[in-house]
Amino acid sequence: MSVQEQNLQMADLLSAYFPKRREPSFAWGNVISMFQMLPGLRGFWPMSSVDSTPAVFDLSGQGRTLSRTNVTFQWIGLAPTGRWDVATTRYLYRASEAGLSISGIEGHVSVGYQGLTMGGWFNFDALGSLETVMSKWNGTGNQRSYFLQKLAADTIQFGVSLDGGAVNVSSITTTVATTASAWIFLAGRFRPATDVAVWINGNQATNAAAIVASIFASTTQFEIGRLGNAANYFTGYGSLCFLCAAALPDYMINLLFELSAPLFGVTP
Repeated sequence: MSVQEQNLQMADLLSAYFPKRREPSFAWGNVISMFQMLPGLRGFWPMSSVDSTPAVFDLSGQGRTLSRTNVTFQWIGLAPTGRWDVATTRYLYRASEAGLSISGIEGHVSVGYQGLTMGGWFNFDALGSLETVMSKWNGTGNQRSYFLQKLAADTIQFGVSLDGGAVNVSSITTTVATTASAWIFLAGRFRPATDVAVWINGNQATNAAAIVASIFASTTQFEIGRLGNAANYFTGYGSLCFLCAAALPDYMINLLFELSAPLFGVTP
């Protein structure tokens, strides 16, 4: 029986007619629809659609436009990006509303699929400091719901709160370190009374010990680029940020990374 050998040269020659899966232009043409297809999507801010206000438009179709405080916008290669620089008053925000107050036990989501997933692509200017990339979390008045941040040790932490207070917080810190001035895909997922997980690119860490049953509906605003009490400011670039009222499966989160990675010059 004959064996067909892989002809890499032929594959390269045919790439003009059949785009490579790892081609940046292929990712550029498909990445928006991929994120719009996420189950339970509540907000998707790719940093591409910005109006004259300027405000950042939500491409989920649910109209959760983010207001801006000094964030600027540009592109790196084919990727639309927001730019958070060294100033301490740069962030995107939206007042609390029902669609952002995700409990993780929404009745319209089938049991087994309930939860919360959030994340996006980020590029940190430097290492060694605590920086929050996405949050609905404010310690003042015990208004804590959920957050995704880089610790001073340069690992990524995702957490949720049951009651808004300093206790009953489930969080997981990945042991994989971030890298300065490099694009990385970050995601956090909560599954009620089951586990919390965090991703850096294709690396996942999961904690299944003493996981809370739901997320507190805080009244603090949703923010990209800082924690709600005007702390832990993010410095760097962000793109393709999303929030879902569902626990996305591992394979779907990994596909988000793998299929969008070429847009940021990252090899899965």
